[in-house]
Amino acid sequence: MTSLTTAPKRSVPGYNMETMAIISGKATLCALTASLLFVGCRFGDFSEDAGPIDAAVIDATPPVPDAPPPDAEPPDAGVPDAAGPDATPADAGPHPIDPLGDGLSTLIGDSTAGLVNGPREFALLSNPVNVLVGPTGDIFVADFGNNAIRQVTPNGDTTTLVRQPGFNRPFGMVFLPNGDFYVQTDRSSLDAETGALWKVDLVTGIATIEVDDSGRWRGLASLSDGRIAIGDATDFTVKIYDPVLQTITPLAGEAGVAGFGNGIGAAAQFNTIRDIVVTSDDNIYVSDAPNNRIRHVTLAGVVTTVAGNGLAASTDGVAIASSVNRPSGLALDGDDVLYIGEFNSGMIRKLSGNVLTTVAGSLPGFSDNVDPLLGQLFSAEGLDFVAPNLYSSDGNAGGDENFHRVRRIVIDAPE
Repeated sequence: MTSLTTAPKRSVPGYNMETMAIISGKATLCALTASLLFVGCRFGDFSEDAGPIDAAVIDATPPVPDAPPPDAEPPDAGVPDAAGPDATPADAGPHPIDPLGDGLSTLIGDSTAGLVNGPREFALLSNPVNVLVGPTGDIFVADFGNNAIRQVTPNGDTTTLVRQPGFNRPFGMVFLPNGDFYVQTDRSSLDAETGALWKVDLVTGIATIEVDDSGRWRGLASLSDGRIAIGDATDFTVKIYDPVLQTITPLAGEAGVAGFGNGIGAAAQFNTIRDIVVTSDDNIYVSDAPNNRIRHVTLAGVVTTVAGNGLAASTDGVAIASSVNRPSGLALDGDDVLYIGEFNSGMIRKLSGNVLTTVAGSLPGFSDNVDPLLGQLFSAEGLDFVAPNLYSSDGNAGGDENFHRVRRIVIDAPE
């Protein structure tokens, strides 16, 4: 196990109970006035670190009777031991969900938060923040509000892979070329706000600490040699972790300083890094959220900007002159075409060559539609792609809104 000595804890942008009423009002106003040129209607850079649903895992098989209501905790409550079955979701029965089809559809989840396993019409989540397609095609979901990693088949059958004491607030996930599975949590193994990296046994579901007090390594991606590229959300840097040597090497960004600047190594600057992906030739894309830009990093530490003009908007065109609105989740297809989930608008963009276009989403909200551009997502915080499907987490962005789903977009192959 590796433990890091970190700088004094900095405050992390987020929410608290005093601001939630204001945020709710703003969100309502934004929903009424948003357009395809949607500008800035999220009010923080992180999913809320609120207390999870204090629920047992429910394995739902029809018919399942309604369960008693949960013992609700205040949203700012501490994280309980995940092993304790203290309550059950208010309704463990089936919920309405349309069949999976073309365009934008719902893989699993509902407007109701919960921790329920089973077929897709029963499965419930609580603020899912990331998705990752595994080697066998199953989709792994960082179920942030439930302190769990869920495993979902392509047809929506859902199980819980990881849920154990000390494993709190999962976000980043990565599979290495040898099949090893690593998960980042925003909390350390002792529930401090200093983060951790875990190695997960896919057979037993046991997570073992790899690096404690690591920082918030929300962006994880595998290099071809088995090392892990890291986007550190609170240190504003890109790093490389070697799981064999257990060493951490800075690559780019001025540690501890939020800013914007291209350059080499520590001469470059990032703001809150929400995700990273690695191309087939080991180049790195970074979602630089508050800077409203997509950055490109080589293994020599050279940082450039490839999309976004700095405005919090969603405009198509030549990438460097167009706008991205708080870029969050990133995914690559087999041709290294980049898909970008926007935290503010719920829209999903595509960067192909030097052209930025929109492939899904309209207004922030929820709606399935055979035309992805007419559908709605609330917050595309995490993406992954396996042809022809692009998967997106669609949680509530840390607010009180009722969005707890994983969505699927069928991407048409170019003609």
